Amino acid sequence: APSRGLGDVYKRQIIAGTGLMALAINSVFDASGMVTGGFSGIAIIIKAGSQGIIDGGIPLWVTNMGLNIPLFLIGWKINGFSFVKKALIGEIALSTWLAIEPVWNLAGNDLLLAALYGGVIQGVGIGLVFLGGGTTGGTDMMAAIIQKYLQHYSIAQIMQVIDAGVVLVGMYVFGIHKALYALSLIHISEPTRRS
Repeated sequence: APSRGLGDVYKRQIIAGTGLMALAINSVFDASGMVTGGFSGIAIIIKAGSQGIIDGGIPLWVTNMGLNIPLFLIGWKINGFSFVKKALIGEIALSTWLAIEPVWNLAGNDLLLAALYGGVIQGVGIGLVFLGGGTTGGTDMMAAIIQKYLQHYSIAQIMQVIDAGVVLVGMYVFGIHKALYALSLIHISEPTRRS
């Protein structure tokens, strides 16, 4: 029974952490048009690009889930279910929070505040997820899969390349000014993500 209670504590940390991550993604990054790398950054770009096709654009949670499902299947096939198991709770919780959490524009039009608020909120959220022994899939899992074939690179190095690519596309969509602030907020949340 004690170990089960401990597992519940870890699940609560993952759920609380993904709630904070969704707050940063919905109410800071997306609201400010700031692309931060990772699957959430890709989701923000797709939402902006699909505004003219679908009213309001494709929701962030749809893209997040849509990108993760094939990645989970690939990870399961290559590395087994234990590889994807700890990311399942985090991914489902993050996508759920992205779908149901109300959106507040926490930083207004101030990109410096957006970088600070978003970096800190996301960093604390990711930290809680990691403390709970989880992950949210996304580029973390993609980098782990790629690293299996490019073993001379670390997972952190591969993630930096992926994140840089997403930010570059975001720069094309939202402009260089917002991309430079996005790099600042990645740096703020970086110690948590890479630890």
